[in-house]
Amino acid sequence: MENQQNDKIGEWLRERIPSKIYNLWFNTIRLESIKDKEITLTVANLFIKDWLIKKYDTLFKKMVEDIFGTGHIYKLEIQGISPESSTTKKSRKKLIKKRPLLLCEFNKEFTFDTFVVGKSNELAYKASIEVSKFPGEKYNPLFIFGGVGLGKTHLMHAIGQKALQFNPDLKVLYTTSERFMNDMISAIRSDNIMVFRDKYRKVDVLLVDDVQFLIGKSGIQKEFFHTFNDLFNLRKQIVITSDRLPHELDDFQERLTSRFEMGLMVGIKPPEPEIRYTIMKSLVAKEKVDIPDGILQEIMMKADQNVRRLKGIITRLIAFNSLTGQEITVGNCLSIISSILPDDNKGDPKTHLRVKTEYIKRIVAEEFGIKLKDMLDRKRKIALARQVAMYIMGNSNIPVKEIAMSFSRVRSTVIYSLSKVEKMLNDGNNPALASKIKEIEKHLEKKESKVEA
Repeated sequence: MENQQNDKIGEWLRERIPSKIYNLWFNTIRLESIKDKEITLTVANLFIKDWLIKKYDTLFKKMVEDIFGTGHIYKLEIQGISPESSTTKKSRKKLIKKRPLLLCEFNKEFTFDTFVVGKSNELAYKASIEVSKFPGEKYNPLFIFGGVGLGKTHLMHAIGQKALQFNPDLKVLYTTSERFMNDMISAIRSDNIMVFRDKYRKVDVLLVDDVQFLIGKSGIQKEFFHTFNDLFNLRKQIVITSDRLPHELDDFQERLTSRFEMGLMVGIKPPEPEIRYTIMKSLVAKEKVDIPDGILQEIMMKADQNVRRLKGIITRLIAFNSLTGQEITVGNCLSIISSILPDDNKGDPKTHLRVKTEYIKRIVAEEFGIKLKDMLDRKRKIALARQVAMYIMGNSNIPVKEIAMSFSRVRSTVIYSLSKVEKMLNDGNNPALASKIKEIEKHLEKKESKVEA
């Protein structure tokens, strides 16, 4: 009997509601009970319940009257939560742990606990934690910028999950700019723009990843502008990521970029060597695979600064060990790295430059008898080694901007180092230094010729 009534309800609604609306909002409706003249219906969650009552109360009243007869009333509940008396609810309130209302799926691996923190990302990490604790109160909007594979998406998922831990009643939505665009286009085609707007504008925390993909899409930018305004005016938290600063978003509406700039802008730089090493150690520990520290050091020095690529290399090593049963050695480690890096370098000049800068730093560090991580230090005793590394990079046609980024220095420091080493070589009083630089450059040329071959 109950199934027949559910079929009637579904059939009645489908005749009056577009299929996309039905599938989005109505397909979880079930008849729970009929008591006297009260019809209890249930839906999947609180968000759907609130939406249906607000938008379709009149429709439900008409449906109940048509199917069950005049004089019947309806009540909407959440599935799995049985109606109880108010006294019983109060007595059990402390025993029930609230479950967050999930408007989207979060990657369980991307939490603050699994995010490796260093100088390159510390500010973004701390700002993200503050936003998750106090959404809409601190740093609104929060604009996180940085290159590919540096952890921006990781932080977005961490913010969403931590915010729900602090307050399960929050409506938190994570999306990409591409999904925002596709949802809008779909809503326009199906004449459901209000559904789209309610989805994005009636949340407490909106997390939008890779906003740079809206470059040149003026219609989408306009809708995003109004979404941003509505949320901001209601003191709702907005977090945005991009691969560049707001003023570098070419063909982007100025009224949008100016709003991005009125909050807190934090950058994530390529991770320093010790952070890359820590990331790899944590991955290895998680998979419970034995990879010697020497091999991890080799990966750290040869691979570039893209965290995703580092993870890819570790995953390949683990797969190699699991599938072949062979021990992971320096030899097969280098083979796996070389199978990944050369092709990538040909297609991505920036990646090639970053790999090259790391390689030069390694050779110079070995030649001067210091540790690779010391190249980033500010101690005077290693200043010459760092200046020589910068000089060799400059001679290798690596741009000053890239050199500065590699050493976490400003451009003027690089220019000073280049001129200082050149002056030392030209005055003829440093034959040992000149010989050392020639040897390093020869070593570099041999490596380059092997890669090209």
